[in-house]
Amino acid sequence: MEKKLLIEVEALHKTIDGEHVLKGVNLSVLEGGLMAIIGKSGGGKSVLIKHLTGLMKPDSGRVLIDGVDITRLGMRELNEVRKSFGVLFQSGALFDYMTVYENISFPLRERLKLRESDIRPRVFEALRDVDLQGTEDKYPSELSGGMKKRAALARAIITNPSIVFFDEPTTGLDPILKHSIHTLIKDNHARYGFTGIIVSHEIPDIFYVASSIALLHDGVVALSGTSRDMVDSKIPEVRAFVHSNPNLVMT
Repeated sequence: MEKKLLIEVEALHKTIDGEHVLKGVNLSVLEGGLMAIIGKSGGGKSVLIKHLTGLMKPDSGRVLIDGVDITRLGMRELNEVRKSFGVLFQSGALFDYMTVYENISFPLRERLKLRESDIRPRVFEALRDVDLQGTEDKYPSELSGGMKKRAALARAIITNPSIVFFDEPTTGLDPILKHSIHTLIKDNHARYGFTGIIVSHEIPDIFYVASSIALLHDGVVALSGTSRDMVDSKIPEVRAFVHSNPNLVMT
């Protein structure tokens, strides 16, 4: 069965402090896909994801989530759409004053209004999913950087969202931990089937995680396709970015 388009970005423009950051971005994400948005630092990746999550409004253009243009929604309607989102922020954004258990269970209480008897088994299942068993009573200050990312990932997927956004999920981690987080994202995507968007600069690592790649260059999507499409592309901007990494080896 052919998969439907779940996220569509059409001719998105945004100027910030006089700088034209997004210059007509077009992007399509299939339901159940895991897309990586790559590009150089300062190239607009974070601005784009803020539009996808409704944190920013464009100057022009549309962002459709399952056919609904979220750029035209009021806050109440937008928050209803956001209930289907999970977000893993670059910093992890854990609450310092909450334990791991309280952090992970927070969306279940605030968004789904579940009872404690229903919350507890889901939290412990999420802890198992990210290999954090036994940390439920610890505070973020007691966790390593990699463990914080794992806890944040558990919180992002605890509500079984249909769409999960990952904003630079491996920033600041060493190569082993980066691989661990990438593996967790890929495994949980396979387990739960959410549609995922990963903002990343980790080339070539992200090529082995995502099912599709979009390269953002100079405010537009220069190419969207598979990792092989990226490697084989003759587009000068794509070749310059992708092949600038000395560790790139594709078989």
